[in-house]
Amino acid sequence: MENSDWVTGKRGKALDFDGGSSSEYATTGSFSQFSGGKVTASAWVKKAANSQNGFIVSKSPVNTNWQLFLQGTALYWGAVSPQLSCGFGDQYLDVWTHVVGVQDGTTGQIYINGVQCASGTIGAFTESSSAILIGKHSANNYYFSGSIDEFRIYSRALSATEVLQLYNMSQ
Repeated sequence: MENSDWVTGKRGKALDFDGGSSSEYATTGSFSQFSGGKVTASAWVKKAANSQNGFIVSKSPVNTNWQLFLQGTALYWGAVSPQLSCGFGDQYLDVWTHVVGVQDGTTGQIYINGVQCASGTIGAFTESSSAILIGKHSANNYYFSGSIDEFRIYSRALSATEVLQLYNMSQ
């Protein structure tokens, strides 16, 4: 973890990011536990009112791995192209919101608060041993502004039932 603050979270404490500092993020270090193009990333996020663009979580290298991020009023999931997106507007500002990205080969889903909001074809990712970054991406200036709690990563594609259980577990 680099220079992030601990604040009251959805459950216990959460990491808080100001969105403007290249030194505010958390990392797993080298991580290569994914195979067969399957991964699920989930987190509770509380997007700050001043936030426009920001990476919740990403896995490098650029253009060949997965990422869950906000851009404007949308939540995106997947490798660079094609990606899935869902609306993520003002109703989610300063409110704890559960977000999940699921990938199984070239099929993916996005869930917000346990409800699927996008499903379809997404770009396949290339496995690497690079770090998982929370709150930033290694190759751009889209630093997350807000709080992230209960981050989870799975080396498999969770089902819709499992995503809903995960959401309900933290209520």
